[in-house]
Amino acid sequence: MKQSADIPHHPESDTTRVVKIVALASLAVIVLFIVWYARRVLLLTFAGLLFGIFLQSLSNWVASRLHLRYGWALLLVVMSLLALLIGTGWLVGARISSQFGMLSEELPKAFSQLRDQLSGIVGGQQLANQLPPPSELIQSNNLLSQVTGLTWGALSVLAEIFVVLAVGLYGASQPKLYRAGLVKLVPPSKRPRARRIISSVWDTLSQWLTAQIIAMAIVGTLTGAGLWLIGAQLPLALGLLAFALSIVPNIGPILSAIPAILLAWVQSPWMALAAAALYLVIQLSESYGITPLIQLRVTHLPPAVNILAVLLMGVLGGFLGVLVAAPLVITAMVLIKQLYVEETLEA
Repeated sequence: MKQSADIPHHPESDTTRVVKIVALASLAVIVLFIVWYARRVLLLTFAGLLFGIFLQSLSNWVASRLHLRYGWALLLVVMSLLALLIGTGWLVGARISSQFGMLSEELPKAFSQLRDQLSGIVGGQQLANQLPPPSELIQSNNLLSQVTGLTWGALSVLAEIFVVLAVGLYGASQPKLYRAGLVKLVPPSKRPRARRIISSVWDTLSQWLTAQIIAMAIVGTLTGAGLWLIGAQLPLALGLLAFALSIVPNIGPILSAIPAILLAWVQSPWMALAAAALYLVIQLSESYGITPLIQLRVTHLPPAVNILAVLLMGVLGGFLGVLVAAPLVITAMVLIKQLYVEETLEA
């Protein structure tokens, strides 16, 4: 007897499918809602994770060189960093504070002088009118906060620094415990793959941090020494500013160059031109020589991706988002490569 080729229709299966779709969509909305309102905490956690990776990398290096157990190596690293911080503050802290104080006072004056000089140039009056009045800059009492986007109060900054330090120290003290906790979030059959992915992300971020710190130190040293050699004002403060802002790819060096060129303009237009040339040479050397040389094994980020990531994270997370934009993008690229490219496209 011929059987019907028609497959019986079960309304329950359609209903179940709709319920699952609605449930997944609702879960996605809830997760996005939590991420949005907890984005500050998540960014602080990620910054603490980066600090923990930095401490672990240093501790592993010290343990391998001095043949120490990891715990003793970590203690030695933490104590050495504290000693370095306290020693630097004791030796040059007063000078650094004095130069930054002078920097905050001199920048509005330099800006005012530039505005007056532009007004005296044919066609420069319209450009000068577009610049904010010097009185607004002087009343702000903190131009550096405007340049770098640091609008937090003192207590808020201290609290967030404490969170980053605490997360980093706890993460570095027991890295295997936290890795194992992440692995347990996936099904048992996927755990070997999860371990490899976590190790890949961890190693990539460790290499990026090492390379970034070396590049920042070189840029800060070259900037301070170069400004001192050409006779520019406040070379130590401007060198430290260049060091700090170098963590922001592409945009940071431009922000660090603005106050130096303004201060040099007060001395003479030729000094401003020399300062601009110095920053240009250092930036080109960093972009095409220093960074590629020390980041051979690190995921390369195109400049356009860097800039867009910095702008997006600046909107979402403020200055903290700007600081962690590059490592976040690197993490995302490693995950996409491991989970999608190798798993799906190249399977």
